[in-house]
Parts: sequence; structure tokens; C-alpha cells
Amino acid sequence: MSGMSDSAGGGRAGAELMVEQFHLKVLHAVRTPRPLAAAAAAASSSSSFRRRDRWFHLPLHDPPPPPEAADRLDELVPGEPLVVDVLLSPAGSVGARGEVVERWTVACEPWPDAASGEEVAVNRAYKHCFTLLRSVYAALRVLPAYRVFRLLCANASYNYEMGHHVDTFAEPFSRPQEAAMRSQRFVPVETQLGRLVVSVHYLPSLAGVAAFNLEITPFRPP
Repeated sequence: MSGMSDSAGGGRAGAELMVEQFHLKVLHAVRTPRPLAAAAAAASSSSSFRRRDRWFHLPLHDPPPPPEAADRLDELVPGEPLVVDVLLSPAGSVGARGEVVERWTVACEPWPDAASGEEVAVNRAYKHCFTLLRSVYAALRVLPAYRVFRLLCANASYNYEMGHHVDTFAEPFSRPQEAAMRSQRFVPVETQLGRLVVSVHYLPSLAGVAAFNLEITPFRPP
């Protein structure tokens, strides 16, 4: 398997590395079609990036997550999520965090009993991660934020930009925000460490976000 063949292979050490790389790949995948304004033109050709990019047979050639974002993984404790907010804000709005138009959450939920996952083969879990990541990758390109990003690239007159906020804690939505959001939870993957879960909260239309008057066809999960 690409990636696993260059790593610790099977066993718990292999499962731990696979889970870590899965978090990184989701983080990278979310950033790829929604790049930070300051980093959109930045490219990385380091050998460490190329090795990481082979994981899960899903090469992503845009810049990988910045070190400060990837460092969040070192802070994760079992069951703690990695949260990526996709933000829309007026261009050049210094200090403005922006409106959350998507919130991606990835976590490895530990088994209640540590022995529960011992029989889960790393190779089998890796193949299921392969499928899950492709589902995430496909969804990223049909959600409204992606189509708005394409419009922003094609027409600078909108004068808006997209950014990201990565953390292990998600600021709760207000009641109006929560009511406006839709959600999609992807089929989880069982690993030796626990269940890998990925979910997204998103605005089905950005027409009313910060006077961003564009009508976007709502996303309908497959």
C-alpha cells in the first residue's frame, strides 16, 4: 500500500501512524480547494511533503498544511477532534475572523474497551480510509463554499476571500447559526485505536452571508 509500505506497517504502531496521517490528509484536503489567501500561491516540494502525499493513494499537489496547523495533531488526546473552520470574509478585513461557512471535524473515537480493536487489521482499515477520504474529497467539490471559491477566483469584483481556522476546540454556533446549518456525517472507519469519524456542518446557501448575494444550489448528500 502506498504510504503504509514506507511506514511501520501493521500492528498498533502502524495503526497510530495511519490515524495521524489520516487527520493530516483530511486537513490538507479541506485546504486544497479552499486555500488561504496568503498561502494560495505558496508551493512546497520538500521530500517530507512528497512522502506524506502518497498516503491513501490520494495525491494532493497544493501546499500541505502549515506547520502550526499540523502541530495541532501533537496536542490531540484520544477522542479529541481536529476542527477546521472554513471562513468567508471581506478581502483585507484585518482582524476579522469571518463567517463560518463550513466546519469539518475529524476524530478517532477510542473503543470503550482497549481490547475491542485488537482484531482490526491495519491493512483493512487503511483500505476503508482510502474510501472515506474519497467521499470527503468528492463532497468538498459540491458544497457551496467550493463553488463560491471558484466564483471568487473568476471575478475579483466580489472582493471577498476565504480563510481557515484550525483547532482542537470548536466555538459553539449561535442558535441562528445552528439553525441555518446542514450536516453530513460520513461512514466511520474502524481501526485498532477506535473509530475514525468525519463530519461537516455547512451553509446550504451563502446568499445571506455578510451581504454575499449569490444563490448557490444546495448540496444533497449522495
